[in-house]
Amino acid sequence: MKAALVTIGTEITDGQIVDRNSQWLSLKLETHNIKTVLHMSVPDTRDDMIDAIMYAGTHAELIFVCGGLGPTSDDFTRDVIAEVLQQPLELHDPSWMQIKDKLNSRGVTLREGHKHQAMIPKNAEALENDAGVAPGIYANASGFIGVATQLWVLPGPPKEIEAIWNRHIHPRLETFETDLNLKLWKCSGVPESELAFLTEDYFTKFNFTKKFGYRFQPDRVVEVKLWYEKNNSEADRAIADFDQIIGKFLVRN
Repeated sequence: MKAALVTIGTEITDGQIVDRNSQWLSLKLETHNIKTVLHMSVPDTRDDMIDAIMYAGTHAELIFVCGGLGPTSDDFTRDVIAEVLQQPLELHDPSWMQIKDKLNSRGVTLREGHKHQAMIPKNAEALENDAGVAPGIYANASGFIGVATQLWVLPGPPKEIEAIWNRHIHPRLETFETDLNLKLWKCSGVPESELAFLTEDYFTKFNFTKKFGYRFQPDRVVEVKLWYEKNNSEADRAIADFDQIIGKFLVRN
Protein backbone atom coordinates (compact mmCIF):
# COMPACT_ATOMS: atom_id res chain seq x y z
CA MET A 1 0.00 0.00 0.00
CA LYS A 2 1.23 3.49 -0.87
CA ALA A 3 0.67 6.89 0.74
CA ALA A 4 0.94 10.46 -0.53
CA LEU A 5 1.28 13.53 1.70
CA VAL A 6 0.01 17.02 0.87
CA THR A 7 0.81 19.94 3.20
CA ILE A 8 -1.19 23.14 2.91
CA GLY A 9 0.16 26.59 3.69
CA THR A 10 1.65 29.60 1.96
CA GLU A 11 4.02 29.93 4.92
CA ILE A 12 5.54 26.59 3.83
CA THR A 13 5.88 27.35 0.14
CA ASP A 14 7.25 30.82 0.95
CA GLY A 15 9.94 29.23 3.12
CA GLN A 16 8.79 30.85 6.37
CA ILE A 17 8.49 27.46 8.08
CA VAL A 18 9.81 23.97 7.34
CA ASP A 19 7.40 21.10 6.70
CA ARG A 20 8.30 18.57 9.38
CA ASN A 21 4.88 16.94 9.38
CA SER A 22 5.57 14.99 6.19
CA GLN A 23 8.78 13.58 7.63
CA TRP A 24 7.05 12.55 10.85
CA LEU A 25 4.12 10.94 9.07
CA SER A 26 6.36 9.10 6.61
CA LEU A 27 8.34 7.54 9.44
CA LYS A 28 5.14 6.50 11.20
CA LEU A 29 3.67 5.04 8.02
CA GLU A 30 6.82 3.02 7.44
CA THR A 31 6.23 1.18 10.72
CA HIS A 32 3.00 -0.09 9.15
CA ASN A 33 4.83 -1.18 5.99
CA ILE A 34 3.15 1.63 4.05
CA LYS A 35 5.43 3.24 1.49
CA THR A 36 5.25 7.02 1.12
CA VAL A 37 5.73 7.84 -2.56
CA LEU A 38 5.01 11.56 -2.67
CA HIS A 39 5.45 14.76 -0.62
CA MET A 40 3.85 17.97 -1.90
CA SER A 41 3.43 21.42 -0.38
CA VAL A 42 1.04 23.96 -1.87
CA PRO A 43 -0.05 27.49 -0.91
CA ASP A 44 -3.46 28.48 0.44
CA THR A 45 -4.90 28.59 -3.05
CA ARG A 46 -8.02 26.59 -3.92
CA ASP A 47 -6.95 25.45 -7.40
CA ASP A 48 -3.45 24.46 -6.25
CA MET A 49 -4.91 22.48 -3.35
CA ILE A 50 -7.35 20.62 -5.58
CA ASP A 51 -4.68 19.88 -8.19
CA ALA A 52 -2.31 18.53 -5.53
CA ILE A 53 -4.92 16.28 -3.93
CA MET A 54 -6.08 14.90 -7.27
CA TYR A 55 -2.47 14.32 -8.38
CA ALA A 56 -1.71 12.53 -5.10
CA GLY A 57 -4.67 10.27 -5.76
CA THR A 58 -3.10 9.02 -8.98
CA HIS A 59 -0.09 7.70 -7.06
CA ALA A 60 -1.33 6.31 -3.75
CA GLU A 61 -4.22 4.58 -2.02
CA LEU A 62 -3.86 6.69 1.13
CA ILE A 63 -3.76 10.50 1.06
CA PHE A 64 -2.85 12.62 4.06
CA VAL A 65 -3.61 16.35 3.88
CA CYS A 66 -2.18 18.56 6.63
CA GLY A 67 -3.13 22.14 7.45
CA GLY A 68 -5.84 24.67 6.79
CA LEU A 69 -8.37 23.58 9.43
CA GLY A 70 -8.13 26.72 11.57
CA PRO A 71 -10.84 29.35 12.24
CA THR A 72 -9.59 32.15 9.94
CA SER A 73 -10.58 33.05 6.39
CA ASP A 74 -7.43 31.50 4.88
CA ASP A 75 -8.26 28.12 6.45
CA PHE A 76 -10.54 26.51 3.90
CA THR A 77 -9.12 23.02 3.47
CA ARG A 78 -12.41 21.47 4.61
CA ASP A 79 -14.23 23.39 1.84
CA VAL A 80 -11.79 22.06 -0.74
CA ILE A 81 -12.16 18.51 0.59
CA ALA A 82 -15.95 18.79 0.35
CA GLU A 83 -15.62 19.92 -3.26
CA VAL A 84 -13.24 17.09 -4.13
CA LEU A 85 -15.56 14.52 -2.54
CA GLN A 86 -18.59 16.16 -4.16
CA GLN A 87 -20.34 16.31 -0.79
CA PRO A 88 -21.80 19.30 1.08
CA LEU A 89 -20.41 20.43 4.41
CA GLU A 90 -22.62 19.67 7.38
CA LEU A 91 -22.37 20.78 10.99
CA HIS A 92 -21.12 17.92 13.13
CA ASP A 93 -22.89 18.59 16.40
CA PRO A 94 -20.58 16.56 18.70
CA SER A 95 -17.54 18.40 17.31
CA TRP A 96 -19.25 21.77 17.75
CA MET A 97 -20.08 20.94 21.37
CA GLN A 98 -16.46 19.94 22.01
CA ILE A 99 -15.15 23.10 20.36
CA LYS A 100 -17.48 25.29 22.45
CA ASP A 101 -16.47 23.53 25.66
CA LYS A 102 -12.76 23.87 24.92
CA LEU A 103 -12.93 27.55 23.98
CA ASN A 104 -15.28 28.51 26.79
CA SER A 105 -12.91 26.92 29.30
CA ARG A 106 -10.15 29.18 27.94
CA GLY A 107 -12.27 32.30 27.96
CA VAL A 108 -12.15 32.60 24.16
CA THR A 109 -15.02 34.43 22.44
CA LEU A 110 -16.78 32.11 20.01
CA ARG A 111 -16.74 33.30 16.41
CA GLU A 112 -18.34 32.02 13.22
CA GLY A 113 -14.93 30.69 12.16
CA HIS A 114 -14.91 28.40 15.18
CA LYS A 115 -18.26 26.94 14.16
CA HIS A 116 -16.91 26.39 10.66
CA GLN A 117 -14.27 24.13 12.21
CA ALA A 118 -17.08 21.72 13.12
CA MET A 119 -18.26 21.45 9.51
CA ILE A 120 -17.55 18.02 8.03
CA PRO A 121 -18.28 16.75 4.50
CA LYS A 122 -21.38 14.58 4.34
CA ASN A 123 -20.57 10.86 4.79
CA ALA A 124 -17.13 11.71 6.23
CA GLU A 125 -16.01 11.04 9.81
CA ALA A 126 -14.88 13.64 12.33
CA LEU A 127 -11.67 12.71 14.18
CA GLU A 128 -11.61 14.10 17.70
CA ASN A 129 -8.52 16.19 18.40
CA ASP A 130 -7.28 15.75 21.98
CA ALA A 131 -4.49 18.31 21.58
CA GLY A 132 -6.36 21.13 19.84
CA VAL A 133 -9.68 22.51 18.69
CA ALA A 134 -10.30 21.48 15.09
CA PRO A 135 -11.25 17.84 14.47
CA GLY A 136 -9.57 15.95 11.68
CA ILE A 137 -11.53 14.34 8.88
CA TYR A 138 -11.55 10.83 7.48
CA ALA A 139 -13.34 9.97 4.25
CA ASN A 140 -13.69 7.09 1.84
CA ALA A 141 -12.16 8.52 -1.33
CA SER A 142 -12.97 5.62 -3.64
CA GLY A 143 -14.36 6.88 -6.92
CA PHE A 144 -13.46 10.51 -6.22
CA ILE A 145 -9.65 10.77 -6.21
CA GLY A 146 -7.84 8.49 -8.64
CA VAL A 147 -6.78 5.19 -7.05
CA ALA A 148 -7.07 6.63 -3.55
CA THR A 149 -9.29 4.68 -1.19
CA GLN A 150 -8.77 6.66 2.02
CA LEU A 151 -8.37 10.35 2.74
CA TRP A 152 -7.12 11.69 6.07
CA VAL A 153 -7.28 15.45 6.68
CA LEU A 154 -5.29 16.72 9.67
CA PRO A 155 -4.58 20.06 11.38
CA GLY A 156 -1.19 21.68 10.87
CA PRO A 157 0.28 21.77 14.42
CA PRO A 158 2.53 18.72 14.98
CA LYS A 159 1.14 17.96 18.46
CA GLU A 160 -2.37 17.82 17.04
CA ILE A 161 -1.29 15.51 14.21
CA GLU A 162 0.34 13.22 16.75
CA ALA A 163 -2.78 13.20 18.93
CA ILE A 164 -5.06 12.26 16.02
CA TRP A 165 -2.54 9.71 14.79
CA ASN A 166 -2.42 7.97 18.18
CA ARG A 167 -6.17 8.01 18.75
CA HIS A 168 -7.54 7.34 15.28
CA ILE A 169 -5.02 6.55 12.55
CA HIS A 170 -2.53 4.17 14.15
CA PRO A 171 -5.22 1.79 15.50
CA ARG A 172 -6.93 1.68 12.11
CA LEU A 173 -3.74 1.07 10.17
CA GLU A 174 -2.88 -1.78 12.52
CA THR A 175 -5.86 -3.66 11.08
CA PHE A 176 -4.49 -3.48 7.54
CA GLU A 177 -3.35 -6.74 6.06
CA THR A 178 0.06 -6.34 4.44
CA ASP A 179 2.23 -8.98 2.84
CA LEU A 180 5.55 -7.85 4.31
CA ASN A 181 7.09 -7.26 7.72
CA LEU A 182 9.85 -4.73 8.34
CA LYS A 183 13.10 -5.47 10.18
CA LEU A 184 15.54 -2.67 11.08
CA TRP A 185 19.18 -2.75 12.09
CA LYS A 186 21.03 0.44 13.15
CA CYS A 187 24.74 0.07 12.53
CA SER A 188 27.96 2.07 12.86
CA GLY A 189 31.62 1.59 12.15
CA VAL A 190 31.16 0.29 8.61
CA PRO A 191 30.35 2.09 5.31
CA GLU A 192 26.82 1.97 3.91
CA SER A 193 28.07 0.23 0.76
CA GLU A 194 29.66 -2.57 2.80
CA LEU A 195 26.49 -3.06 4.83
CA ALA A 196 24.48 -3.28 1.63
CA PHE A 197 26.86 -5.89 0.20
CA LEU A 198 26.84 -7.90 3.46
CA THR A 199 23.04 -7.84 3.72
CA GLU A 200 22.18 -8.63 0.13
CA ASP A 201 24.94 -11.23 -0.29
CA TYR A 202 23.44 -13.08 2.66
CA PHE A 203 19.71 -12.78 1.96
CA THR A 204 19.61 -13.20 -1.81
CA LYS A 205 20.32 -16.92 -1.43
CA PHE A 206 16.92 -17.38 0.22
CA ASN A 207 13.69 -17.74 -1.74
CA PHE A 208 11.24 -15.73 0.37
CA THR A 209 9.97 -12.36 -0.91
CA LYS A 210 12.16 -9.47 0.25
CA LYS A 211 13.41 -5.99 -0.53
CA PHE A 212 16.16 -3.83 0.93
CA GLY A 213 16.64 -0.23 1.96
CA TYR A 214 19.41 1.84 3.56
CA ARG A 215 19.47 5.26 5.18
CA PHE A 216 22.52 7.21 6.35
CA GLN A 217 21.80 9.05 9.60
CA PRO A 218 23.68 11.61 11.70
CA ASP A 219 26.69 10.42 13.74
CA ARG A 220 27.65 8.03 10.92
CA VAL A 221 24.83 5.60 11.72
CA VAL A 222 23.39 3.53 8.87
CA GLU A 223 19.91 2.08 9.09
CA VAL A 224 19.52 -1.22 7.25
CA LYS A 225 15.93 -2.13 6.32
CA LEU A 226 14.63 -5.48 5.24
CA TRP A 227 11.02 -5.97 4.17
CA TYR A 228 10.28 -9.69 4.20
CA GLU A 229 7.42 -12.11 3.64
CA LYS A 230 5.08 -12.63 6.56
CA ASN A 231 4.52 -16.03 8.18
CA ASN A 232 7.54 -17.54 6.48
CA SER A 233 9.61 -19.85 8.68
CA GLU A 234 12.61 -19.66 6.33
CA ALA A 235 12.60 -15.87 6.68
CA ASP A 236 12.39 -16.06 10.46
CA ARG A 237 15.36 -18.43 10.64
CA ALA A 238 17.42 -16.39 8.17
CA ILE A 239 16.85 -13.17 10.12
CA ALA A 240 17.73 -14.83 13.41
CA ASP A 241 21.03 -16.01 11.93
CA PHE A 242 21.72 -12.62 10.33
CA ASP A 243 21.24 -10.96 13.72
CA GLN A 244 24.40 -12.76 14.80
CA ILE A 245 26.33 -11.81 11.66
CA ILE A 246 25.50 -8.09 11.83
CA GLY A 247 25.63 -7.96 15.60
CA LYS A 248 29.16 -6.57 15.83
CA PHE A 249 28.07 -3.45 13.94
CA LEU A 250 24.86 -2.73 15.84
CA VAL A 251 24.43 0.53 17.74
CA ARG A 252 23.82 -0.21 21.40
CA ASN A 253 21.24 2.03 23.05
